[in-house]
Amino acid sequence: MHQIASCMMTSLSMNRTLLLAYNSRGSFGVFKSRRLHENIFLPVSPGCNFANETDGIAVHRPPKYWEFNMTTFPSFVRKGINQLHPLPMSWWVGQVMTYLMRLQPDVEEDINRKLELGKPYVGLHIRRSDKLLHEAGLHDVDGYMAVVERWFEKYETLHTRAYDRRRRVYLATDDLSVLREIMER
Repeated sequence: MHQIASCMMTSLSMNRTLLLAYNSRGSFGVFKSRRLHENIFLPVSPGCNFANETDGIAVHRPPKYWEFNMTTFPSFVRKGINQLHPLPMSWWVGQVMTYLMRLQPDVEEDINRKLELGKPYVGLHIRRSDKLLHEAGLHDVDGYMAVVERWFEKYETLHTRAYDRRRRVYLATDDLSVLREIMER
C-alpha cells in the first residue's frame, strides 16, 4: 500500500490520473495477484478499469519523479490544511491511505463478524523488533496507555449519547511481551 500511496500522491500532485498497471504476471508491488488485491480492496476508481486489457498498458514515470514523495501534496490542499491541522502532512497521508484501503463490502463484513470489536476502540501499533535496532527508541507501554486514556476521555466528553462505554484497545505488535505488559498494567 505504501507504493500505491506514493503513486497516488504523485499523480494528485501532478494533477494526473493514476492507473495501477499490473505486470505480465498479474502482480503489482507486494500484491502477487491482481485478483487478490481486487478481492480485498475497492478499486482506486470504478470508472477507470483496465480489467479486460491484457496488453498495451505502459506506466511511465514522470521526468524528475524523485521530486515527488510521501511529503508531496497538491497546492489546493496545502493552502487550507496548513491553517486547520497541526500536522498537515500526516493528515494528508491519512486521507490518501484511508481512501486506498477501502475494503470490499464482503471483506469488511467478514472482519467485523470475526473480530466483534464493538465501538469505540483505539488501535495501537507497537512495533519493537527491527524498529528498535535501526529507527526508534523503546517507548514504555505506560506512555501509549496515557495517550489511549486521553483519547477515551475526549471521546466521552464529545459523545454524550448512549453507547457501550467499555474501553477497548486493538493491539497490533510484533512482540508478545507487549501484550503481557499491557494486560498486567
